[in-house]
Order: sequence, then structure tokens, then C-alpha cells
Amino acid sequence: MAIGLTQYSFGRKRLPDAVRQVPDPLPRSRWPGYALGTILALAAIVVLVLTGVITASNLVTIVIALTVISAVAYFVVILTNRQITPVERKRVYAFIPLFVASAAF
Repeated sequence: MAIGLTQYSFGRKRLPDAVRQVPDPLPRSRWPGYALGTILALAAIVVLVLTGVITASNLVTIVIALTVISAVAYFVVILTNRQITPVERKRVYAFIPLFVASAAF
């Protein structure tokens, strides 16, 4: 990783101007919805812990399941987004085997 960051730091001056224009992925108008979703998720976790659904003995299984579900959902969101180009979509497909292989170790 250090070698990659070093290479990037030396080569970033030669990158095209398009890489310097990053759109805002979450405009301020959508903040209330995400804040409400976060509050509801935290409330659900508290209720599940208090009712005994989430315990210390099954916490690892729950975290692993949520991580897998989140990763799959993340790739689905990226791949179904209409704003990404076919080249970007192809690169995401190419990244999926790398992601699965790194998760296996």
C-alpha cells in the first residue's frame, strides 16, 4: 500500500482535470432522511439487545451476516446506479472477485 501511495503522490499532477471534480454524493437535502434512518437503526439495536435477541454469544454471527449483507447491497447500489458509465461498471465487476478473495483471508 505504501508503494501505491508513493506512486500516486508522484503521479497525481499528471492526472486529468476530470478527477479533481468530485460530485457531492449526499446533498444536504437528504441529510434528514439519513439521520432518521440512523436513529431508527440505533433504536432497533437497543431494543434487540434489551429483549435478548442480540447476545454476546451470537454477536459474531450477527456482525458477519450484516457485513455480508451490507457488502452485497453496496455492490448492488453501485451497479444499478444510472450515473456510472459502462467503463466504471465494468471495473466494479472486475473488483468483485478481488473483494471476495480478500474477504476469504
